[in-house]
Amino acid sequence: MHQLRDFQEKGGNEILKIFKLLYALYRMRLLSPLGLYRLIAAIYKYGINIMALLYFAKNTYADKIALVDENETISYKQLLSQSEKLAAVFKENYHFCCFFIGSRYIFAQC
Repeated sequence: MHQLRDFQEKGGNEILKIFKLLYALYRMRLLSPLGLYRLIAAIYKYGINIMALLYFAKNTYADKIALVDENETISYKQLLSQSEKLAAVFKENYHFCCFFIGSRYIFAQC
């Protein structure tokens, strides 16, 4: 029972920290109401992980350059598409899924 209460308190604190961060970004004018909506939608779809940030970037900066190397440039839209394809290959061929729990990434069989 004590562990359940501790877990709920930690989860509640994490959510409160996220809201404080979002509010701070909004107040500093680094995140518009539309940007805030897009970020929350990304977190809802993917959880709090790198895929959520890529989804947010794709919806906010779709055609802007995300990566550059000697041979080509990749937009945020292309980067998310390639990341989703890679994740699907891992899930289908290797039966692995990645979960973000607390502050750690956990790889487990799906």
